[in-house]
This record gives sequence, C-alpha cells and structure tokens, in this order.
Amino acid sequence: MTEPCKATSYPTEAELQTLTQRLHTRLTTRGRASLTRRQVRVLLQDVVLVASGLRPSCLVDCCALTTKQTTIVLEVLQNETNSGQWQWLETKHVRALQLDGNVFFVHVTAFVHEKMVELATDVNDPLVVNVNANLSRPQLVSKKSSATSRSRAKAFAKWTVSACKDLLLSTNELGVLEWKRPSTLAATAVAGRLLCYPYVYDTLEADESNKVVEMDTWSAQDNCLGLCPLWLLKTTIAIPSQQLEMVLQEFSIPQHLLDKGDAFCIDRGSRRDGRSLSPLLKVLRARCQLKLQRASDQSRWTTKDVQVQVRVEGRTLHRVAL
Repeated sequence: MTEPCKATSYPTEAELQTLTQRLHTRLTTRGRASLTRRQVRVLLQDVVLVASGLRPSCLVDCCALTTKQTTIVLEVLQNETNSGQWQWLETKHVRALQLDGNVFFVHVTAFVHEKMVELATDVNDPLVVNVNANLSRPQLVSKKSSATSRSRAKAFAKWTVSACKDLLLSTNELGVLEWKRPSTLAATAVAGRLLCYPYVYDTLEADESNKVVEMDTWSAQDNCLGLCPLWLLKTTIAIPSQQLEMVLQEFSIPQHLLDKGDAFCIDRGSRRDGRSLSPLLKVLRARCQLKLQRASDQSRWTTKDVQVQVRVEGRTLHRVAL
C-alpha cells in the first residue's frame, strides 16, 4: 500500500505568490476585481493550513466571499492537488460552509477528531463563558450555574454532534454547505465552536428565559469584557529554516477564571513565562500545546525543524468586540 504523500517543506513565498496570482485571476474574472491580491494571499494561507490538517477550521474574515467565489477557491485547490503540485494537501477532506453569511473552511477529519476529544473530556462541564453586559464580570458556565445555563451548555454539545454528523455525511463534491444557526444559540458561541476554541463566549440572560443577547446577526454586541484583564493565548508554528512563523489560533479568557489572588495585577501587554503561570493556566497552555503537536504529527505536511509554541500574554482592553 502506497504511503500518503508528505510535503518535505512548507511552500516557499514564491510558490504561494504564484498560486495567489492564479487564484486571484480566477476570482476576478469578468472584470469584477472585488478582492485585492493581498486579501487573496491571506485567504490562501488560512485555507492551505486547513487543507494540510494543521488547522481544523478557519473563518474567512479578511474579505467577503460569495458562494461562487468560495466554490472557486475549492476548485483551485483541487486542481493544484490533481496536477501533482500540492499533492500533500488533503483537499478531499475540506468542506466550505456558509453560516449566517459567514464562510468557514473545515477539514472534516481534523475537526471531527477535535470535537470527539472535546466532548469526551468536557461534556460534563463545557467551557462556556457568559459575558452578558449586565454582569459585573464574566462567569464560567458550570454544574453550579443556573438550569438555563446548563441546558444551553447541553444544547451546544448536541449541536456539535449534529455538526460532526453533517460533515461526515457530506461528499467532497465541490460546493458550499449552507448551515442554519439554531435560533437558541448565539452567533459568537457557534463561531467559537466551529473554530475549536477551548473557551467560547456566550451572552446568557440572568433570568430563566433562555434568551440570548443579539440572536439574529453577527454584529458587535455589548458584553462585560471591557477593562476585564484577559489572558491572550496564541498557538503558532515556526519554521526557522524558512524564517516563517504562522499563527494558527488566537483566543482570550478572563484572567480571574484561571488565576487566584493576583488575577487583577497583570499589566496590559505583559508576557508571562511558564514558571509564573497559575496551575489552571498551565494546564490550558499544555492542552493547546498537545493539540498543536498532534495536528502537526497527523498532518500530511512535515519538516525537520518545525517548532510549535503557545504564547501567553496579559491584556486589558477598554472594549472587546465579539
């Protein structure tokens, strides 16, 4: 049995620029130059990381893609794979899905594996953070939370299982899956689930009405994260030989949910070394490190000098947009 093709190095900047030009040409046919080359370059890097299996998913936030343009992106990647240029891309496992007008690219195998591990470890205590603007500070939804909060946590678990089933049943025929967000789940939290963040922000009301702030759109919503000290975690992959470093995932978590005592003494923009981190933050960082290393090991792309890192920084912002 033939071994799956593995790339010995990440594509060079020249190779990426060449593919960027081809993709940009396809996307701007008929004289409609709605996307700049820079936007296409950013989009391509995100999608390549997903197609390689290094990222389970990505949200297209560098530009607005139509359904036709999204299909073209899939076609170009498939053509590159079929031509033998980028055989290490697992294009057949990549799906594009549209949710509330937003486009996500998902690596089915990597995403489902990630979610099955998540459900197996967190099903009894989902990592959902309530950031309703009426709260004095963010609260972790747990077993001790209200019945409504626990019910919504279970709803997220149910939605996750349903999403995995839909992806597994989908085919690799070029096209865009159109998903509808459940009316009871907030857009920000659903996006966090799709992007496989360890923590997701929700906007639960304080009463038992099971309502969520801002249910119909993805516009910015009020929350209590402003002036709340946050831990910002970035997972990165670096290739020193190519002088290349890429951020795979970036998310935040309120410091007081992981720290004890000194949670509000961290200066804005400060960076913490491993020795000064709280036990819970160390566990979270280790978890992210293991996830990233596992993704690197299972990816069809590999190189000898690859380095995976999880950086932790303290941040306090006057306003946080969700």
